[in-house]
Amino acid sequence: MIRRHPIARSRPFLIAVVLALACLVVLGAWALVTREEIVVRGEIAEYYADGSHREALGEPAANERCGLAEGGCLQEFERGTVYWAPGRTATHVADGRILEHYTDAGGPEGLYGHPVGQVMSEDPQGGFEYLRTYNPASKTWYWLVSAGEDDVVPVDASGAVGRHWEEHREELGAPEPGTAGERCADDGVCRQDFRGGTLVWSSRTGVHAVTGAFRDRYEDSMGAPRGEEYVGPEGATVQEFSDPADGAIEVMTRTEDDDVAHHTVRGALADLYAAAGGARGELGPPLGGEETDLRDGGVRQRFAGGTAYWSPDSGAAAVTDRTAALAWQAQGAEEGPWGYPVSGTRELGKGRAQDFEGGTAEVSDDGFSRFTPGAAPAGAPEELMEGAARQHDLGPARGGAVGLEGGGRYQRHEDGVVVLTSSGEIVAMDESVFRTWRERPDATGAPRMSADRDGRLITRFSEGDLARVPERGDAVLRVSSGLGAGDALVIGDSQLGEGDHGASWVAQAIRRNGYAPHYEARPGIGVAADASRDRFGSYYQGVVEGQWILPGGDPGIVYVQGSGNDSYGTSPAEVRDKMTRTVQRLRTIYPESRIVMTGLISKHGAASRDRVSDVLEQVAREQGTLFVPLKGKVTEWGAAPYLRDGLHFRAPEGHDYMAERYAPYLKRLLEG
Repeated sequence: MIRRHPIARSRPFLIAVVLALACLVVLGAWALVTREEIVVRGEIAEYYADGSHREALGEPAANERCGLAEGGCLQEFERGTVYWAPGRTATHVADGRILEHYTDAGGPEGLYGHPVGQVMSEDPQGGFEYLRTYNPASKTWYWLVSAGEDDVVPVDASGAVGRHWEEHREELGAPEPGTAGERCADDGVCRQDFRGGTLVWSSRTGVHAVTGAFRDRYEDSMGAPRGEEYVGPEGATVQEFSDPADGAIEVMTRTEDDDVAHHTVRGALADLYAAAGGARGELGPPLGGEETDLRDGGVRQRFAGGTAYWSPDSGAAAVTDRTAALAWQAQGAEEGPWGYPVSGTRELGKGRAQDFEGGTAEVSDDGFSRFTPGAAPAGAPEELMEGAARQHDLGPARGGAVGLEGGGRYQRHEDGVVVLTSSGEIVAMDESVFRTWRERPDATGAPRMSADRDGRLITRFSEGDLARVPERGDAVLRVSSGLGAGDALVIGDSQLGEGDHGASWVAQAIRRNGYAPHYEARPGIGVAADASRDRFGSYYQGVVEGQWILPGGDPGIVYVQGSGNDSYGTSPAEVRDKMTRTVQRLRTIYPESRIVMTGLISKHGAASRDRVSDVLEQVAREQGTLFVPLKGKVTEWGAAPYLRDGLHFRAPEGHDYMAERYAPYLKRLLEG
């Protein structure tokens, strides 16, 4: 057996290795010969020459490609792509999701056009990455925003939605991932979802955001927001939407507990709601949906500020005044004789009015109301009178309606009277007030309106507001003339002048002591006497028998002047009895007031007048009231030359002379 030398045995292997190496050398040389040289040139080279750009981009990966839109070029590098076009500054887009999205969309040749600036990754306003681009062909600006979850979403910055987002990037944040950007429906409403809310635009409403709990409930079918959300007058947050399909208005409300309610206002009621200013207006936000099956095919919808109605015959109108609404509801609302409202509320001098199918309701600024029938069906006045009784809780009727002298009618109820005046107003009043009106129409004037206040029924007459006041001895008082601590109720005779009470010596002295006088006075009257031309009534008749309509309130003083008319044919016993009862009644009517009684002004030796003064002083002592003696003061103060008839002072000098002396005298007694 022949053995080969080891070298001889490995020769074929060595030859193979040598041949392989030779092939590699040849192939490498061929590659070097045939490889294209990568060159960075022109504007891109100038951009790349910046050290920070070179560091960011790395080495070029390919030569530039030109002939792009606007004659532009691009060149790829290890870590991004540089873009340039004539008239534009070169810029680069770093590798990442935004570059990938931009490239897939066609780069400069596609929808977005050329990039403007680099990808920004530290936006202090939004905290997200974005790229700004501009397409000169469509004159459109875009944002390409890294929305997270490997998703890039465009924002069209040339439209209203994109411009709004630009201004509110910090609140709205990045677009929602998984969305394709702005979407526009056939109804012309465009929307885009962002992390902080959805922006919605229409040509009628502009662009507004839907955020938070409202966004969770929002649906495209609700249309476009009519404005941003706001806090309504009731404290709830409100946002309104307009449905372009049928003109309906969708209203969402949110409480502090984030409880969201959603109600729709449709048709004529939607037009009424919008014309009233929406949820910011008189009606306020809706509290529920529309209610149907009303009389004559009507529709009702309740709002925070009132209730809106529509029927084929009455049209759309709302009842928003609380006083009118309470009166109308007492009449049976739309089912009653008033029927549906046919107008809105209109302003009057000191109140408001509203027309209904059956007539006109009027209310005052301080809560009085009345209803005047119009072309109402037969029998409606009786229904209206019954409704007024229900409104004021007057109880069941005590018999039928009775005619009034001069026109109109009235009906008594268990707790009051309802009057249909000759001019057509429906007015409620207490039985005592009704009696006072019938007995003293000159002092009350015509009945106008009525109201419930502080547990009592008040009736407004043309001469003031009257009410029976149980806690003041059931007195009928003129409550519209409530007196206070700075007032004085002055009861007297001709010493207060023949009509110009304010210029009298008595009134001047009272004013100088800090009180504003209010008068119940006539020449010819006294405690028991009434020789007045108009049968005004004595003090006793006026106060105790209720012939006068006294003012309400609590005057600082009730000043009761002694009268010389009681010295003619009236016995001292009658004066004493009637003055005692008058003072007691005044205490009941004015429990907080100070009662001041005076004697009769006289000369020395006026026996008949002085006898009346003595009786009055005795009553004052017994009743514990302040008494002001005036016996002999005409002589003492040297006022006799100023008398015109021996009893009364000349105007103005006599009254002025007396006031100078009486004012300090009265002051000492009031303060003593």
